[in-house]
Amino acid sequence: MPPVAPPVIVFGMLDGMVGHLFTPEQQARLAACGRIADPVPLSSWDDPRADAMLAEADVLVGHWGCPALTEEVLDRAPRLRLFAYGAGTVKWQVTDAVFARGIVVTSAAAANAVPVAEYAVAAILLANKGVFVVREQLRDPDARVTLDRSRIGNCGTRVGIVGASLVGRLVIDALRATEVEVAVYDPFLSVEEAATLGVEKVDDLDALCASVRLLSIHAPDIPRRAG
Repeated sequence: MPPVAPPVIVFGMLDGMVGHLFTPEQQARLAACGRIADPVPLSSWDDPRADAMLAEADVLVGHWGCPALTEEVLDRAPRLRLFAYGAGTVKWQVTDAVFARGIVVTSAAAANAVPVAEYAVAAILLANKGVFVVREQLRDPDARVTLDRSRIGNCGTRVGIVGASLVGRLVIDALRATEVEVAVYDPFLSVEEAATLGVEKVDDLDALCASVRLLSIHAPDIPRRAG
């Protein structure tokens, strides 16, 4: 049997991101998996190199700045079988045409969610302790901010989570180690799932906002589909 040609890998992201994201060792590991068409990424399908690179691409490694994979773009990439996105949401890149052609899509959303959740939890706990108000007072003694010292702390404080997403669930899980009360608004979260998460499910967003001291939003900014 003739040797199988290695897959051709194309980068789609902002210029300069390859060196920022991948160490030389990681780039070498990637190169061992296939042939990198060009170490300089495509950040626009109008790039003069795009037609030639897309024509032979088997794998597209994307990150911030990767342009959308429309049907017209995919017509120029007949061999593409995998879109590996190294960041979170793929809503800006992936279209229905990607799935219609059977292209496999992977994302680093689960890994990306961890540091985002850590930051959100830290901000929640610090906000409940009045840290951000005190910071503004220290910056400017004349700042028009007030601190209700009767409500400082996390014990018994009601926190609202909008969206039981990857990040939202990690935030909920981390808050279990504290004594805050967690209520969640998510129309796709069942009562049974809420019980498993140990949170109160609130069906009305306005009611949630009115009942909590702090709101943490982890819902995607995308249009809601009918049905």
